Amino acid sequence: AKAYYEHNGNLLVPYTFKTNDGFSYNENGTVNLGAWIINQRNKYTSLSQKRQQLLKAIGFVLNAKDVKWQKNYELAKAYYEHNGNLLIPSTFKTNDGFSYDENGTVNLGSWIHNQRKKFSSLSQERQQLLKAIGFVLNPLEEQWQKNYELAKIYYEHNGNLLIPFTFKTNDGFSYDENGTVNLGTWISSQRLKCDPSSEHGVLLYQIGMIWNVKKNKEEINHICIQYNINKNKNKTILSHISTQELQSKIEFLKAHSIPIVDKNGLLVDIFSMSSPDMKEKYNISLEEIINEYDIKNQMGKGI
Repeated sequence: AKAYYEHNGNLLVPYTFKTNDGFSYNENGTVNLGAWIINQRNKYTSLSQKRQQLLKAIGFVLNAKDVKWQKNYELAKAYYEHNGNLLIPSTFKTNDGFSYDENGTVNLGSWIHNQRKKFSSLSQERQQLLKAIGFVLNPLEEQWQKNYELAKIYYEHNGNLLIPFTFKTNDGFSYDENGTVNLGTWISSQRLKCDPSSEHGVLLYQIGMIWNVKKNKEEINHICIQYNINKNKNKTILSHISTQELQSKIEFLKAHSIPIVDKNGLLVDIFSMSSPDMKEKYNISLEEIINEYDIKNQMGKGI
């Protein structure tokens, strides 16, 4: 049983599991380990304290309902390790936790939904176990965070969030016609329904979200006049940069006595850098530079 636990991380041994070594099934095995585990549950209270402690040390659970919960939890853990989230479709059946099987013995999507419904009544130990594998009570919030992370990756690769409406992706930076997330549609929907001053709005603001393209263009023109930036020479950068990014980078350069444009009138490299490149050269990311140097934030006027 100890060998089984060390190989599987639990004692959820199938009733018909026969073995000679504890971890591999053998139909001619000399020990029916599943039956033995069941027998230990039946007579647990009559076992010596030493034996009870030995069993507990290798994940033994007494209640059959606890066994089933633990089994489903291990499947959810496998799903999380393969997908990085617990956004499990409601009809997702499985035997291993990560691959769909229409004849699967466990409807993992339904089980996760059930855990959300009764989360407050779960033991603290179970709540902590679920949280350890990315469990959230609100699946819509989890989906938003997942999409936001993809948008953040897109920005870091492209320097803007002007994502084509039909851009589908799985990784945030490469187009995939079969991608699970239509990032272009999602960004467009955020412009329409997300309050820029909300928690979500601030997060998008920090990665260069342009809420109103026309208004952004007008404000960019005003900044160019204010700092004598040649719009024709810098039209490529100015065509996709957000007001908050341009303004905060200007303030950062001023604070460090670094010229905004070079001798040819071109905006210096920081204006065309991705967030990781900025972090490497200037020791500050886009989120950090906007938070620290954006004029509107400093004045406490909100976004």
